[in-house]
Amino acid sequence: MSTLATMGKTAAMPLRHALRSRRASRAFQVAAGPGAGLRLTGMYASGDYASGGNEVPVQRAILEALPPGGVFYDVGANVGYFSMLAARAVGPSGHVYAFEPVPWISDRIGVHCRLNGFANVRTLPVAVADAYGTSRLRVTAHPGGATLEGHGQPSDGLEWLDVPTVSVDGVIRAAGLRRPDVVKIDVEGAELAVLRGMRSCLAKYGPVVVFEIDGETNEEVHGKHEPIAALLDDAGYRVRPLDASYAGSCHIVRHFAARPVAAER
Repeated sequence: MSTLATMGKTAAMPLRHALRSRRASRAFQVAAGPGAGLRLTGMYASGDYASGGNEVPVQRAILEALPPGGVFYDVGANVGYFSMLAARAVGPSGHVYAFEPVPWISDRIGVHCRLNGFANVRTLPVAVADAYGTSRLRVTAHPGGATLEGHGQPSDGLEWLDVPTVSVDGVIRAAGLRRPDVVKIDVEGAELAVLRGMRSCLAKYGPVVVFEIDGETNEEVHGKHEPIAALLDDAGYRVRPLDASYAGSCHIVRHFAARPVAAER
């Protein structure tokens, strides 16, 4: 796993992304909410980052579950908003592992770490699934919509990238990552694969899991939820939905999963 630091960096940034970078590299400070005071850039960022209104129930759930000195896995980190939020919360003795397979987006995480003075974040430019290997990733016009092949067909797909994949269980063993206290999963349809690849982590360490499920209809969301809930139930977890992050977002449901009794450490 000595190559983890460079995996996923072979794809060249498309011209449209290079042009966007010239327009959106200016830093701003998050105005309010749990992330108030964090500094980010506008490149590939959600429009709600500047206001602090990005998925506020998720922000609160993560902060409530993370102890000082704790460890956070940001699976599907995008530009690292939640990674920065967690890095500040856990402090210098804690650690954040940010998994983001789109190279020109994962590069932003390092930029944001430097803007905020965080030395406790490690970026892993890989996709998380249920096994080590390589997969194709569909990059989308929406910077947070990249989707692994076989896990959805985004309507705004632009191009394909070949990306390395890892499992949580495998990367803990191979790369010596600290065991997580909280795992956030936002992977555009690959949630079940991620959880299948972290069964040992769930059983041994019992981290809190915050995950998102989306779909075109409520029926599709329910269909995705059933096998995830069954896997977590088998691992001794209880799952509950978080409050809606945005009005009218009934086809995107964020969930909080935890064991009733903390796992032995």
